[in-house]
Parts: sequence; C-alpha cells; structure tokens
Amino acid sequence: MQNSNALEASSRWHPNAFWLIVAAFTFLVALGTNVLEIRYSYFTQEGAGRWGMTFSQRYGDALVLSVEPGSIADEQGVKPGDILRPLDQMTLRAVPLSGEKIRLTRVSPGPEKSIIIVTTPADQPLMAVPNLTNRVLDDTVRLLLLFGGAFIIWRAWGRRSSFMLGLALMTLSPFPMRWVPLAALEGFVWELSTQILYYFVQLALVLFAMAFLTERGIRVPHWANRLFWLMLVFHVAYFAIDWLVPLGTLPDLLLTLKAPTDPLSALGTWLLTFAVLWFGWRRVDAASHHRTALFLLAIVAMNFGNSLFSIYNLFPYTRSDPAYLTATSTGTRIVGLFLFAYAILRHRVIDTGFAINRTLVYGAVTFTLLVAFGLVEWSVEHLVPEAWHEGGAYISAALAVGLFLAFHRLREWFEHYIERLFFREWQLAEKKLRRFVASAGHFDKSPALCSATVEAVSSYADGVSSALYLRHSDGTYLLEAGQLSGAPECYSGDNPGFALMRAERKPLDLLNAPGALPGELALPMIEHGALAGFVLLEGKADGTHYRPDQVELLDWAVQHIGLDLRALQARQLEAQNRELADRNEWLSEANTLLVKDKERLVALLARAT
Repeated sequence: MQNSNALEASSRWHPNAFWLIVAAFTFLVALGTNVLEIRYSYFTQEGAGRWGMTFSQRYGDALVLSVEPGSIADEQGVKPGDILRPLDQMTLRAVPLSGEKIRLTRVSPGPEKSIIIVTTPADQPLMAVPNLTNRVLDDTVRLLLLFGGAFIIWRAWGRRSSFMLGLALMTLSPFPMRWVPLAALEGFVWELSTQILYYFVQLALVLFAMAFLTERGIRVPHWANRLFWLMLVFHVAYFAIDWLVPLGTLPDLLLTLKAPTDPLSALGTWLLTFAVLWFGWRRVDAASHHRTALFLLAIVAMNFGNSLFSIYNLFPYTRSDPAYLTATSTGTRIVGLFLFAYAILRHRVIDTGFAINRTLVYGAVTFTLLVAFGLVEWSVEHLVPEAWHEGGAYISAALAVGLFLAFHRLREWFEHYIERLFFREWQLAEKKLRRFVASAGHFDKSPALCSATVEAVSSYADGVSSALYLRHSDGTYLLEAGQLSGAPECYSGDNPGFALMRAERKPLDLLNAPGALPGELALPMIEHGALAGFVLLEGKADGTHYRPDQVELLDWAVQHIGLDLRALQARQLEAQNRELADRNEWLSEANTLLVKDKERLVALLARAT
C-alpha cells in the first residue's frame, strides 16, 4: 500500500473538456427522458396512439402477433406472423404518436411489400408502469439517481472515482423512449441518445471501480483492463449492428450472430464492476473492510435493479412491464440508494466534500415524516369509505389527533435510532473530549496539561497530528506540546493568522487564510481579547473535511482548556510567589541573625581592644 500522501496525490484529477461534455450530455439526456415520461404519464396522455396490431420488437423489426379487425393494419393486409421493418425510423415504439404515419416493409413472408400505417388515438394509452404507485416510486428513484449522480460530480469532480461514479449513476436514470409518444424524428434522436448512454457512457461504472482501487493503492488486475477493452469493442459492435442493420448498411445475418451474446451486453458492465470491487474489497485494510462491503452491496443492488429490465427485455414483449418486475426493480434500487447514502454519509467511502450533521439529518427525517403524513391525509380523504365522511367532525378530529400524536412519537423514535445509527461514534468521541475538558482544571502542572490536551484533541479529530503553542511574556509563541509537519519551535514575530484569530475569535481555516501557518485548522485561545495560545491541527488522512460540529466542539474545548491553562499558570505563579515569599522571609530572618552575630562580634572585638 502506498503512503497517505502518495494516495492523496494520485487521487487528484482534473476532468478535461471531453469528460465535461460527456457529463453534460448524460445529464441533459437523462433529465429530458424523465421529463418527457413524466409529462406523458401524468399530464398529456391524449397524444398517445395505437398501431392497430400487437407485435414483438427485436432488433428494429416487428414480429406481428395479432391484428385488430378493421384497423388500418388490417386494411393494409398485415397478418399475424408477418415481420415488418420500418423505413423512416429506427424502432417501432410501444406508444406511437397519434396520427403518426410510418412506412414499413413486410420482409417476411415474401415477396417484400411496402405498407403505410397511420396511427389512431388510443382509447387506453399504454404505460410502461401501469400501476400508479409503482410509477411514482420508479420516477422518484430515477430522479434520485440522476440528481445524486450530478451532486457527486459537482461536489467531488476532483477525484476520478467520484466523477465516474456520478456519471454512472446518471446513466442508470434515463427512461426508455419507446414508451413515450413522440414524432418520428424526435423519437429517433432521443432513442439514439439513450442508446449512446446505454452502450458507452455506462462503462463509466467500470472506470469508477478501477479508479476506486487505484486511489486506495491497489493495483488494478490485468484481467480487468483486458475485459474492459473487450467489452468496449463488443459495445461498439452491438451499437453498430442495432442501428446500421435496419438501414441496410450491414447484413441481417449480424443480428442473428449477435443474439446469443445479448446477455453480455445487458449484464456485462455491472458484473465486471462487481468483480473489480470484489477484488479490491479482499485487499483493503481491515479498517475499511466493512464500509467497502456496504458500498459494494449498494452498487450491486442499484445495478441489479436496472438490469432486471434488461434481462426481461431479452425476451419477446408487447405490453407494459409486469407489476412484479417494476416493484422488484424499484425496491432493489431503493435498498441500493439507502446503502449508498449510508456508505457515503456515514462511512465517507467517497468524499463528496459534504459534511453531515445532526441538524441536517433530523431536518431530513422531519421533512420525510411530514411528507408521509401528508400522503396519509390525502389517502384518507380519497380512499376511506364514504360512510366515514358521514360520521361528521368527530371522526375527522380523531384522525387529526391520532396523526398529531403519532407524528411526535414516530419522530422521537426515528431520532433515537438515527442517533445510534449515524452518530454513535461521534457521541462516544464527544463524550470523551468533554470528560477531558471537565478534568482539565484539576491538573497541577502546565506541561502535563498541554501534553494531555494535544492527545485529547488529536484523538477526537480522528488521530491527526496537532501542536499547542502558548504566548510568553516576551510576546513569542512557544511550542509546548505535540508536533506538526512544518511547525517551528517558536513564533517570535506577529503573523496575519494571529491577527485574524484575535479579530474573529473563532477557528481559522488555514487552507484559505494568510500567514502560512501549517495544518488545516487553527483553534485560538482568547483571553481578554488577546491571543493567549492556539492549537494547530493537520488535515485528515483520508482527505475529508472537519465537520461543523467537530469544529464547534474543538473550538469550545480549546477555549475552555486555554482558560484552565491560564488559571493553572496563575496558580503556579501564586505558588511560586508564596515560595519566594517564604524564602524571602527565611532569608530575612537569616539576615537578622547574621546582623546580630555581626554586632556581637564587633562588641567582642571592641572589648578585646
């Protein structure tokens, strides 16, 4: 394993224009497909049409399964078993646009025949996810994946692994455009864009896994690199076959040869990602085993949820996805999202430069509960039997009181267990530091308190190095305890950083402050407006930032310890003064005795002479 400085240097990455364009393209395509689907699913279903036949779509062709009597397809002589190929667009979408004209060629049985079908308005528009609850959950998960990936890129694009992870998450969110009624050219553009994401950009998930290993000092195995390039070649070939064969540019035989390897195209990306992460998990240090395992499970769950549709789509299909498929996929992705959020926010597996605190978590919990109870209220108003409404105000009052009491009890229950789940280690570290601060006033020696302070502060700050300086009577700041790379034994002159600490009276972020003080955070000891001392802390080994609650508690602790140090110094000075007074009294008495002895000797000498 490499040392932490080398790892930190290797993890720095600046995406070039190509990757920025890819990220922007991915976000816009994913957002656009979801907006179009939401508009159709909830607001503009009247634009949907029907073909007058059912068919199984494979490789751009359509195998006719049934024909509606009297429909335009029936009038054109289309029969079950016919194979139709579109001439002016790449695919026959499941939901066409009402009034759309499409030119087809019946390629089987021969001879070939040109057919023109004009779609008619659909009586009951098809939905990819017919069940409303499943549809809302599926849309919610897709948007969470999209904006979660964008958030990771925005907050942590300086790391290759974070950038690739955000890109991969966004590629899991597009909605299949075959289920949205669009004009031929518009549908072609959106379908082509989503297929580019599916075939190429989704490989960012494998690149993330490789970068994740590299940034932790683990060499990516040669087999992973070879499989990645082999998969890229396959994806280029698949993309060319799917889009060029229907145009007649490539022979139809390629579709037949491609069919047996379709599962590799659908599942190969996440299987290779899983294999690379598994390889890394077996080689990380013991301290990272648990959190890396959580992250591995989260990635697998989210990708498996999306891959369920790919597996299902390997077989002929004509109607909406079944409820069990969408429910299972959505549930799996929700579990993956929760594990993913827990691994990042709780265990900092990927540094997003975003520190959570209790206020944020409790605010999110309260908001979630309010939304949940709002949905319950809506359900009660729309789903309860009409007889309940006839019960008058008593039933409404009982429901309102019940919801009110349940909300507060549930909120307390959630806060209790979230405190244990997210903040148990924080609580223990905070309790340990507060206990030390309470004992700081009972030290007898200043050097011992300084050494113990450095040890306690470093322990609370995840074991970072620290240095404590105190101001002496000549105005210099001397290193009393601890050590820090680049920290001198003495600051003899003034410093812009010292002036800022005196003026602001709060912790100083040394990464963005003048004065060239070493470390990442300076904690001042202020006494009557003067800087009596300070503690310097280096940055964390994993590159994460100090949490707001950490900075607040460290500031409180150092301020109190600074007062205790001044009080201890005052007690020591008082003790020294008492000792000097006692010694002065003893010397005075001794001097008096010496004077008396001198006078006796003088008297004796006088009598002798």
